Amino acid sequence: MRQIFCAPGRDETFEDAFGALTWPDDIEIGSVDFDQEFAQLRFSDKVDFFRREIEDHYWSKGRMLLGRSFGGWILLNTLVGFDAAYPGTVILISSVLGYGSAEGLQFIAPNADGFWHDVERSAGPPADRMLLLHSTDDQQCSISYAERLAKAWSIELIAFEDGGHDLGKIHHLDEVSRLIHEKWL
Repeated sequence: MRQIFCAPGRDETFEDAFGALTWPDDIEIGSVDFDQEFAQLRFSDKVDFFRREIEDHYWSKGRMLLGRSFGGWILLNTLVGFDAAYPGTVILISSVLGYGSAEGLQFIAPNADGFWHDVERSAGPPADRMLLLHSTDDQQCSISYAERLAKAWSIELIAFEDGGHDLGKIHHLDEVSRLIHEKWL
C-alpha cells in the first residue's frame, strides 16, 4: 500500500486542505491537523515533529509528502535539514516560500533567510522527485518565489493561471488530483 503524509496549512485540518481531492483506494494517508496545540509549538518543534514522522514512517522510495501553504513550508525546512535527499516524492501546493503578503500586510515566515541561504548553497533538491504547484495569482506567496525555487533546484513547477492561494483546496481540484495520481504516484 502506498503511503502519503499530508501537511495542511496554518489553521487547517486534513479535510480543509486535502479533503476535496480525489484519493485512490490503495493509499494510506497520514496527516497532522494544524490544531491549537500544534499551532502553539515553536517553528523548530514543528520541524522536529515532521522530521520524526518522516524518518519513522515515510522515509522510502514509494512514499510521498504532500504539503499545502504553511505545511509545505514546514516540510521544506524539514527536508533541507536531512543529510540525504528524501527518497520519495514531494509535492507542494501553494506553498509558503519564505516571504509573502496577505490583505496588504507583508510577512516573513520563520527561517526564511536561512532557508534561502540553504537553497543557494545546496547541490540540488532535498528529495528525489519534487513538484511545485502554484498559481500565478497567489495573493499570499508570489509565483516569483516558486519560479526561483524551481530554477535553483531544477525541479518542475506547474503554474496555474488562477486559483490564488486556494489551489487544490477549492480551485483546480481535478487537475491537482490527476497530477498526484497519474504523474507522481
